[in-house]
Amino acid sequence: MYLIFKEILSITKKLKNHITTNSYYIIYIFLLVFGLLHFIIFYKPQKWEEYFKEFENEAKEERLKGSFLVWGYMIVSLIMPFVIGIYLAYR
Repeated sequence: MYLIFKEILSITKKLKNHITTNSYYIIYIFLLVFGLLHFIIFYKPQKWEEYFKEFENEAKEERLKGSFLVWGYMIVSLIMPFVIGIYLAYR
């Protein structure tokens, strides 16, 4: 995660001449908020223990259905920005 932030910050420094001051601050605020949300969601072990307890008695059918929905959501979420970008580029 640190490497991603470092890379984004180096890119914004390279683009400093092309980015207005307000946009520059918005990028840093976005990175700060994103980092905090990432910490809250992924680095709280107590939360993960609660999630595991909630689904430990789940039936196999429910688990397969849930896994299918999660994987489908992840795949669509990864592909959609490219599809939208291609659509807008050739519109």
